[in-house]
Amino acid sequence: MPVKPSPNLPNDLSIRLYPSLGLFEGTTVSVGRGTAFPFQALGHPADREGDFSFTPQPVPGASENPKHKGLELHGDDLRSADPQSRFSLEPLLSWSQRTGEVPQDFFSRAAFFDKLAGTDALRKAIIAGQDADQIRASWQERLMAFHTQRQPYLLYPED
Repeated sequence: MPVKPSPNLPNDLSIRLYPSLGLFEGTTVSVGRGTAFPFQALGHPADREGDFSFTPQPVPGASENPKHKGLELHGDDLRSADPQSRFSLEPLLSWSQRTGEVPQDFFSRAAFFDKLAGTDALRKAIIAGQDADQIRASWQERLMAFHTQRQPYLLYPED
């Protein structure tokens, strides 16, 4: 039987969604901690776009004090998402508008968000209103430098 890498990553789908949803830990949006489906839902008390609701409660050993504990949250049930999901900026960009909060409030733990993202550039790009294509384009120069730097260390040819 597979071993969970974390009590809050209970299945393959949660693990697949984690790269996209983990950034929400630095925002006011819940990722479903305190439910039976952590990292498989997004919710916020002020959301009116989603057709799903859940109420985070303490889960011993997994989420003792979940974000928005005891409040009914509205949002998105991601449990039927493509199991081959890859990193996507779209949920973060969408939810940065859906809560109705100003950026300083949406990024409730800005320093933690920056730590998760590796820099403050992503948060600042979202605040500036950049779209996913603009944000991805800003990564290209450093990404190409990384590809060049790693080349001598590859054991197998790239596909």
